[in-house]
Amino acid sequence: LSTRSSEKPSLVRRISTIDLSHVSLVSLEKEAQTALEEVAKEQDQIIARGAEIEDSLERALGEESTVVVDVWNPWPWTELFDKIASHYELESVDHFEAVFASIDIDGGGTVDQEEIYEALLQA
Repeated sequence: LSTRSSEKPSLVRRISTIDLSHVSLVSLEKEAQTALEEVAKEQDQIIARGAEIEDSLERALGEESTVVVDVWNPWPWTELFDKIASHYELESVDHFEAVFASIDIDGGGTVDQEEIYEALLQA
């Protein structure tokens, strides 16, 4: 949770069922489609709860405050990567870990906007 007075909050973009409706899942097996749809529904709940918390705290703190609720890693990444690896008949998720490590320039275990930008430039 971060609060900032008189400052526009940075927006955290999460994939919701609305976003998912704009993506074609036809090439995925039914099980993978269902898994993605379930995760998107969970995201809808996380987004709604975060908005409720932000609104409640902003009312309590007054008009001068802006509250941003960040949720750390709400996606079940390990499960998702395991399903993708299984779909492509890979023995492990080592490939994904290697890609992540190459993007995580500072080795901090997270990928920030600058690291994503650099990875996209190199792609």
